[in-house]
This record gives sequence, structure tokens and C-alpha cells, in this order.
Amino acid sequence: MIVSDGVYHLFHLIIPNHDYIAHAVSNDGMSWKRIKNALFVGDPGDWDDDMIWTMNTYKANDRFIMYY
Repeated sequence: MIVSDGVYHLFHLIIPNHDYIAHAVSNDGMSWKRIKNALFVGDPGDWDDDMIWTMNTYKANDRFIMYY
């Protein structure tokens, strides 16, 4: 979870397929609203076309960076 400008951002995998990373936001850490998904698996033949596993997200220079 990351806090940016007073808003909590939660990125999490969706199981069982592990084919995208969802993104939810909260102002208080208790009530969450799901927003646009953060990342999807690649197109067939791309290096990331199978499943997404563990990821790590951080904020640098006013941008979110995700390693997966």
C-alpha cells in the first residue's frame, strides 16, 4: 500500500488467474473504492503473457513504479 497526497493506494492480484492487478483507493484506510486496473498480462507471445505473480510498487518523482 502507498499513501500519496493523503490517499491510500492498494494494488493487488486477482486470483485464480493472476491476469491483472487491481487498484483501489481510500481516504481513511477502511472504506475502499476500486478504480481502473493497474496492469494486465501481455498479449499472446509477449514476455509477460502468462501470469502476474508477486509485485512491488513504490512512488518516485510523483510516479508509481511497479516491478512484477
